[in-house]
Amino acid sequence: MSKLAFLFPEEQMVKDAEEMIAERQLEIAVCKRVYTADAVDEARNALMNGAKVIVARGFQALLIREYTNTPLVEVKLTVQEVGLLIKRAKRLTGKKHPYIALIVFRNMVTDLSHIEELFNVRFRLFYIEKAMEALEVLEGVKNDRPDCIIGGNVAIKAAQEQGYMTLFYSSTRESVVEAVEAAVCLDQALTQRQQEEAQFETVLDASFNGIIRVNQDGIIIVVNHFIEDLVGMDNEAVKGQRLTEIFPQISMEQVEGILLGETNQITSSVTIRNKPMVIFMAPIEVDGCITGAIISIQKGQEIRIVSRKTEQDMRMRGFVTRQTFEMLSVKSKARREIVDLARIYAVSKSPVFMKLPSGESGMDLAKAIHNNSACRIGPFVSLDLGILSEEEQGAALFGSLEDGTEGDVGKEREVPGEGAMRLANHGTLYIRNAECLSKLMQRKIMRNILPMSEIRTDAQKMTCFDVRFIFSSQDDFRILMEEGRLIPDFFYATNYLLLQMPPIRLCPEDLYQLFDECIRLYSKQYHKSIHLTEGAYSCLLSFAWEGNDLQIRTFCERLVLTAKKRVVDEIVLKKLYEELYPQLKRVDGATRQIIYQSPEGEQICELLQKHFGNRKAVADQLGISTTTLWRRMKKYGIEK
Repeated sequence: MSKLAFLFPEEQMVKDAEEMIAERQLEIAVCKRVYTADAVDEARNALMNGAKVIVARGFQALLIREYTNTPLVEVKLTVQEVGLLIKRAKRLTGKKHPYIALIVFRNMVTDLSHIEELFNVRFRLFYIEKAMEALEVLEGVKNDRPDCIIGGNVAIKAAQEQGYMTLFYSSTRESVVEAVEAAVCLDQALTQRQQEEAQFETVLDASFNGIIRVNQDGIIIVVNHFIEDLVGMDNEAVKGQRLTEIFPQISMEQVEGILLGETNQITSSVTIRNKPMVIFMAPIEVDGCITGAIISIQKGQEIRIVSRKTEQDMRMRGFVTRQTFEMLSVKSKARREIVDLARIYAVSKSPVFMKLPSGESGMDLAKAIHNNSACRIGPFVSLDLGILSEEEQGAALFGSLEDGTEGDVGKEREVPGEGAMRLANHGTLYIRNAECLSKLMQRKIMRNILPMSEIRTDAQKMTCFDVRFIFSSQDDFRILMEEGRLIPDFFYATNYLLLQMPPIRLCPEDLYQLFDECIRLYSKQYHKSIHLTEGAYSCLLSFAWEGNDLQIRTFCERLVLTAKKRVVDEIVLKKLYEELYPQLKRVDGATRQIIYQSPEGEQICELLQKHFGNRKAVADQLGISTTTLWRRMKKYGIEK
């Protein structure tokens, strides 16, 4: 058991404590009466003498708590002790229903809400933070004078000077016994916690993985040697730092999800110091409350080794990418969730399927998955099937012979036209527009997806490359399978690690960000300075943007090229959008542009034509101000 220290303002409390110490055979550092001015120094001396828990009362306890960092048990007046004081006060006043005031430090009493009913008195409780505040209390009750004041030395002295009947509060053996018992329990709990932490640290240091413990605010409490080596900092330097400050690669949204109880566990992947790592996060739950989390970091799957010649050849051909998840500029919650899911998928070696909206290539996300996976040392190769016929797919994927026919990938020899599979060996192959895959190519790719144990005994010899596949398409693979364009085995082998990227029009934050980036890019490229008004930004969400990223980029280039003014408002945007992407409708077998205008907009146009563009005349006829008319003209894109 650890040493205890007892520092009391009354000699009787010291005697009561000494009796308890003898009865319980407690080990103590000190047990003495102290003056308030010396309380902090005495507490520090006790700590130097080995005390682990201090017991004190009132203002002395407040000072010790403020100026030392040690476990503290505060002696409180029990309800019975307060009751005895009130009975003595009633006898002093000689009244059946006296008015009694108790001036006390907040940390000295428990719940006294039913005192008046129990003792038939009018009772008021005044809390003070400092002894001299008792004078302010007495000043405040001078128009409603209590019959008796119960308090400490300062309060009693001041009350006596003002003619009050007074009674000094003092702690009995009962409150001292309760405090001693509480100190013993606290010491036992601290000792057990220290043992558990020592065991925990032993487990940490013996672990081959990195272990981080954070509190409910995401602040690091402890790390093991693996983490110290990983970040190049010792435990003391890391402790107290926010997790995402030491590891900015870890998603703050995921950490908050764990700490708020929204998620029970998370597995994801990050790149730390150019090394792929797998992270596992789980909450620490005590009595139904989450008090923190444990984050385990381990090395990713074994990196696929490539020869120096292969690595040099890979770099010469340009099959290297530096893209990471941290470089993805994603702000909306919907798209951040997709990126977080992609981090998780990166841990696996299995195929990933990205269902993309029109106009998005998914290239950056595919590269980030590659660089966070076990394939990151190998090449990243992409192949767009949308520009290949079914006859050309075989040569593009598996290589071709000198006569242009598809090569026999079962033969280990150099071929004039190397296929994407061979180029991506030990790396990642990103196949775009995967809906175009012929059934023959689907079956051949399946042979590379199947476990090697299933292929090794196959009579049809075929070289199987060490390739991680990422597929993307704007079509739903399930629908393609039901239509007979995908073989079921290929669907079930490729569609379970699914990433469904939402259209950019459903992600306002990303839409605004991309628009700003494109405006800056083309303004710099064409030496122009273009700025959008708030009205222009507001109307961006009203457009369909069915072409997503591609449509926005081309729209912005055209806007910057043809803008006549530096400031672009919603009228210019609407006019250009309707010019580039008019609504079409078939009328009498012919396709015609439809220019839609709301009834109110049509009315304004007609009146402007009628009054030869005189806005005041139009406003008068509509019964509105010219300012309101101008706003409505901007709303409907009417220039004049």
